[in-house]
This record gives sequence, C-alpha cells and structure tokens, in this order.
Amino acid sequence: MPIAIKMAGKEIASYDTTTDKVAIKLSDDVSINDSAGNVVLNESGGVVTLNNGTIGSGVVFPALPADKGASLQLILTQNFSSVSSVSFEDVFSSSFRNYKLIGEVSGLSGDLRFRFFTSGTTEFTTSVYSYAGYGTDDNGNPRSSSASDQSYWKLDNTTADQVCFDFTIYKPFLTEDTFFSGTNLTERTAGLLYSALVQGGSVDSATSFAGCNIYPDAGTMSGNISIYGIKE
Repeated sequence: MPIAIKMAGKEIASYDTTTDKVAIKLSDDVSINDSAGNVVLNESGGVVTLNNGTIGSGVVFPALPADKGASLQLILTQNFSSVSSVSFEDVFSSSFRNYKLIGEVSGLSGDLRFRFFTSGTTEFTTSVYSYAGYGTDDNGNPRSSSASDQSYWKLDNTTADQVCFDFTIYKPFLTEDTFFSGTNLTERTAGLLYSALVQGGSVDSATSFAGCNIYPDAGTMSGNISIYGIKE
C-alpha cells in the first residue's frame, strides 16, 4: 500500500509497504539534499539532475556496482641492498590474470635479467624466452635490445648503473604462453640517461608459473621491486 511522503504540503515521494520501496516523485520541482545541504538530486520542469549533472527525464536509477577500489592490488614489495638476486615466490595465482612489475635497481655491473619459477624457487630455464625493445639514448641515437631462444628475459638495454622499469606480465599462472610489455630507462652514471625503451617479450611454453627471480648477470644490485595483481 503506497503511503505519500510530503514536505510543506507537497508530495515528494511515496513508500510502498508491500514492496518496502520508496519512489521519488519527479514533479513539482523536487530536490533532495545531503546532510551538508548540498543538492544531490533535483527535478525541475521534468528534467532530473544528479550531482549537478543533467541525466534526462523519466530516469530509473539502477543499483550502483560494488566499489572495486584501485585497479592494482599490491602482492609483494621487496627492498634490497647489495644482493645477487631477488626472489618472488608464489606471487602468481588464479586470483589475477595479469600482473604489474615495477622497480628501480641500481649498483649494477651487468645486465638485469628475469626468470620464472614453476614452483617455490625452481627456475624455468628452458631456452624459450624471447624479448625485443626499441628506443633512443640521450643523444637521440636509436637503441635496441633483442634476442630469441634465451633462458631469461633481459629487462634493460645495456650494462648500466641503474634501471627503472614498468612492465605488465600477461597470464603467467595460466598453462599458456606468457608475455610481457612495458618500458625501461637505463642510466650509465648518476643523472645521465643512457636509453629509454619500449620493450616486450614472450615465453613460448604452455607452462604455469608461480613466481620469478630477478638478478644481474654479474655482481650485485640494490633497489626496490613490487609486484601487483591487476584487477579485472
């Protein structure tokens, strides 16, 4: 049974006791304010506005989707100093399809490399990794880095003091080929950019991976690396 809800003698809404729902009466210049006095919904001349944005007349408001929050969910961050490798165990799972790998690494005396773990710290060393990158150095000269049939991905262009990177890793946990793409910046000496590359690669193997290992091919490294799950 509908019950009229009035304000100053004017019907602004009705409450149906059968369905337990409130229907707003979109006529007679109705407005609804929040607790701070701000207009959150207004009707005037048959046109409805919501948060000061016109959305039309005769509008039915659907239920709002649940807030998914940020698009990235941090899984693990590692800060390290003078180490020969950094291991990320059991970071890939069915919880996420794709992942972000973001980091900055310094103190390098060799190339920065990436290798998957199939489980625990068991490395996947089969020579089916391929990668390619292209960009420019600080003098405008073209720079590239590519190879196929390797046992690792190379995350930088050349031996450099520091590397900063932002990569997306695609479906590592699925039993399918795995890919990556993104950007890297390398620095020969403090403050001097050597190259900026757009880079990508693949692992030509229908293998499910649980984690990864990041390491220089010589010496040690320091820095910070994070892995995020990408929400769908």
